This record gives sequence, C-alpha cells and structure tokens, in this order.
Amino acid sequence: MRMVIRRILRLLPKLDFEKELSELKLYVGSAYWSVTRETYLKSKELLARNPNIESYFKKIEFSDESFFISLFAATSTNHIN
Repeated sequence: MRMVIRRILRLLPKLDFEKELSELKLYVGSAYWSVTRETYLKSKELLARNPNIESYFKKIEFSDESFFISLFAATSTNHIN
C-alpha cells in the first residue's frame, strides 16, 4: 500500500510555497479571527500585488486555516498568536 501511495504522490505536481508565496510566511491558526480595517485593506493590497498567493492556497487542503492567518500576520503590526 505504501508503494502505491508513493507512486501516486510522485505523479502529483510539486508545490514550491517559497516561490509562490514570496513575501508571505506561512502560519496555521484558527478559522476564527477579527481584524482592523487597516489590516483588511493591506491584505487586499498584498493579494493584488501577488496573485500567486491566492492561487497557491486554492491548491492545498485546509487553506482557510493558513490563508487568513498568514495574510493577516503579514499585514498587521499588532496581532496576537
């Protein structure tokens, strides 16, 4: 079974998160959060400058738990882990 899984995994495209996310550091957190208007607007600007960020997160599982927290951590100077 492991051999079959390994062969299947070799066929899948490799994701290079460092290349695709450039200025964004990956975080994992809760799906529940709140942000200020400033953080929201900065997040939208970041996504507009880097459309590859959104496309990367469309390819992975559990993307909402990492997408929002990574985005907000990158654009907020005042966040609580």
